[in-house]
Amino acid sequence: MPAILPPMHATKYIMWEEEGRWHGHLKDHPDILAQAESFEDLQIKLSSLHRDLTSGSDIHSQPPPPRKPYPMPRRITTNKRLERLLSSMLNDL
Repeated sequence: MPAILPPMHATKYIMWEEEGRWHGHLKDHPDILAQAESFEDLQIKLSSLHRDLTSGSDIHSQPPPPRKPYPMPRRITTNKRLERLLSSMLNDL
């Protein structure tokens, strides 16, 4: 039996062009404005805004700061001469 999905609601946008730029907002959120250079870019921004608002995420939150890479351990270099000297001293014990 197929799943019954709730009806899809069309998102309503209010858009206008002013001085060569496109402006708009969601009909239900007139306080959040978006701007773009082209009509298509504004549609993408408003669609993304609608998705963020309906997903429950906070659109004003900052992205997490980039993680610092784990520091690589220092490479230990040995002095061959000192190593031979210590080895010979231990062998003499």
